[in-house]
Parts: sequence; C-alpha cells; structure tokens
Amino acid sequence: MSDKEFLMLMGAKIRVTRKACKMSLRDLEKFKMADFGHLSRIENGQVALSIITLKKIAEALQVDIKEFL
Repeated sequence: MSDKEFLMLMGAKIRVTRKACKMSLRDLEKFKMADFGHLSRIENGQVALSIITLKKIAEALQVDIKEFL
C-alpha cells in the first residue's frame, strides 16, 4: 500500500467514525487539535498527520486510536 493510499484509507475511517458519532468537522475543530481546513484535508487523505493529532482525534471521538490504523 502506498503512503497516499494509507492516508486516504485512514482519512476515510476518521470520517466514518466522526459521522457515526454525529459530529461535524466544526464540532471536531472545537477540540483544538486542528482547524476545519486541516481536518478536511486529513479526512480526504491530502495531508499526513502527527501521531499526537491522531490521538486527539481518537480521544474527541471516544474511540481507540487503533480504529484508524
């Protein structure tokens, strides 16, 4: 799997989980891990994210970080 494919798959998993939690990108943005635009690019696999940002997203969505890997 290429890096791009990995980022797209991880972003899709984040998006599905966020929507299952009935949260918008604006709701997630309130947790101060990244702004709306950056979160959108993460979900679209357009940007790599740090492990700390991934941890914060998992915490905000109340899931184990492994859900996204």
